[in-house]
Amino acid sequence: MKYNRSFVIVFASLSALFILGSSFMIFGEIFPKGEFRSPIKYKLLLSGTYGELRPNHFHAGIDIKSPNGRSGADIVAAADGYISRVKVSASGYGNVIYMNHPNGYTTVYGHLSKFNPAVAKYIKRKQYEKQRFSVNLYPPQDMFKFKKGDVIAKMGNTGTSSGPHLHFEIRDRRTEEPLNAARFGLPLKDNVAPKLHKIKTYLLDNTLFAFEEKEWKVEKKGNEYRLKGRDTLIIGSNEFGLAIKAFDHMEGSRSWNGVYGIKLQMDGFSEYDFKLDRFSFKDTRFVNAHLDYEDKVTKNSTYHRLYTLPGNRLKIYDQKGGILRLNDRKAHQVNIDVMDASGNKSKLVFWVKKGALAPQPAKNFNYLLAYDQPNTIDYGNLVCQFKTRTFYENIYFQVGMTHSSDPTVLSPIYQIHDYTTPVQRYFNISIPAEMLTAEQRAKAFIAFRNKKGNWINAGGKWQFNKMEGKVRSLGEYAILIDTEPPTITPINFSSNMSGATTMSFKLKDNFSTTGKGKSMTYSATVDGKWILMEYRSGKLTYFFDSHVPKGKHTLRISATDGLGNNTVFEEEFTR
Repeated sequence: MKYNRSFVIVFASLSALFILGSSFMIFGEIFPKGEFRSPIKYKLLLSGTYGELRPNHFHAGIDIKSPNGRSGADIVAAADGYISRVKVSASGYGNVIYMNHPNGYTTVYGHLSKFNPAVAKYIKRKQYEKQRFSVNLYPPQDMFKFKKGDVIAKMGNTGTSSGPHLHFEIRDRRTEEPLNAARFGLPLKDNVAPKLHKIKTYLLDNTLFAFEEKEWKVEKKGNEYRLKGRDTLIIGSNEFGLAIKAFDHMEGSRSWNGVYGIKLQMDGFSEYDFKLDRFSFKDTRFVNAHLDYEDKVTKNSTYHRLYTLPGNRLKIYDQKGGILRLNDRKAHQVNIDVMDASGNKSKLVFWVKKGALAPQPAKNFNYLLAYDQPNTIDYGNLVCQFKTRTFYENIYFQVGMTHSSDPTVLSPIYQIHDYTTPVQRYFNISIPAEMLTAEQRAKAFIAFRNKKGNWINAGGKWQFNKMEGKVRSLGEYAILIDTEPPTITPINFSSNMSGATTMSFKLKDNFSTTGKGKSMTYSATVDGKWILMEYRSGKLTYFFDSHVPKGKHTLRISATDGLGNNTVFEEEFTR
C-alpha cells in the first residue's frame, strides 16, 4: 500500500501533537526547565511539597530541609534578578525576600534567619524610621541586584515555622499566582511513588447530602494497591463519593508530603481529575471544600475529597464531578491513580456494588441554608447574616443557646452550628447584651470558643445594645470582658548588662485573637529613644548595637492589648 508523502507528514505531526497532548494531560501545565537553579548549595530534600493541604490554605511553595537541622545555611538567588520586596513579620513567612527575574517570574524565600548584609542594613534603617519591627518594604529596582547563585540570605526558622527550613516559591509575576516549583527542573531526585493509606466512602441522599461515611484500609499487592481484606465494597445508596488519604515521599527524607494529582475512573470512564500546578491566593481557602474538613479539624487527618462540592470554585480540576452512580446490582471497577510532581504514580483498584439501601438518619436542624443564596438567622436576639457562597453546600443548620455563671461572660453563649463545618466568607454576627456599665462596654469583645475550650478575641463594635462584628468560623460565640493587661517577664535582663549581647523578655496576653480582633502591640525605648526589639514566638529580643552605648540607661517597654489594657516594664541597667 502506497502513502502520499504529505499525508505521512501530517499524520506524523498529528501523532506528535497527540503525544504532547497526552503528556500535558498526564503531567499538567508545562513549565520551562533550566530557568532556575536550586536556591541552596547542597542536596535538595523536601519537607513539604507544593499544594499540600494546610489549615485554610494550599501550601504555596516547596519546603527545603536544612542540611544539618539548624539555621544558617546559605540561600542563593535561583536566577539573575533584583529584590522587589522584603518583609519582616512575627508570623507568616517571617523574614522573606521576593526577587523579580527577567523571565517574568518572581521567586520567594521565606523563614530566613538573616538577610544579605546590605539588605539587612537597609531593613534596619527602615525599621528605625517607621519605629516598628514588622515592615513590608519595596526597595528601588536598582538597589539590590544579584546574579544566579549569589548568596542573598541565611536559612532560618522565623515566622510561622516548626523548624529550620527554606520556604521557596516561584510565582507568575503577571497573575501573582504561585506555581509548582518542583515542575521547573530543579535537581530533585525522586523515584518513590506516593503511598496510599486509606479511602473513605460517603453515602449520598437524593440532595447529595452525605448521610454516612466509612473508612477502608488499603495495602500494596504487587504493583498496585488493593482494599485490605476484600476486593469489593457494598454501597448502600444509589449515589456515593470517595476520598483518599495519600502522601508523597522521596529518597533521603522521612517527611510525609502532599501529592501532585489524583485521577478517578469507574468502568474506564474518567470521573474526576485534578493536578496542582497553580492556584490563586484569593481561592486558596477553597482547600476546605477540597479536603474532608471535619476529619482535618477533629483528627488532623488529611483526605483528598474525590468529588467536588457545589460551592467549590477551585480551578485545579481537569475534570470536576466525581459523584458515582450505581443503577444496577453489578460490580463496577474503580481505579484511582495518585501522582507526584516527578511523574511517579500509584494505582488503587477495587470494585463497588450496590446493596440494600442504608437507612437515612433524621436531620435535626433549625434552618436550611442554601449555599448559593444569602441567608439570615435570627435566634434569641442573635442575628447572623451569610452572603451567597459562604458555604460549599446546603447546610442543615442548628443554633442553640446556654447561659454561663462566669462573670466575664456578659451574654448568653450561642452555639452557631459547629466548628466542623467550613466557612468560606466572613459573615456578620450581632449579639445582644443589655444593662452593662460604660466600663464593661469599653472592655467587651465578641469571643469565639475554639475546640480546646479557650475563648479568643474576634473583635466587634457596639451598635446600641448589640455588639456586631465579622467572623469566619462556626461554633460557640458570646460577649466577654477583658480587663487584664499583658504581662512582661524578663528572660535575660538584669541591672548589670555589661558584656551581654542581647536582652530578652516574654510578652503574653490572656486572650489570643482571630479574624478581625485587634492584636497586642508593644514599643520599647532606652532613655526615651525607640529601640528595635524583635518579637518572635512570644519573645521580645534586643540585640545590643550602637543605639545603646556603654553607660547607665533606663529601659521602658509598654504593651497594650486589643481592649486597651496596658502594662509597662521600666528598669535601669548598665552597659
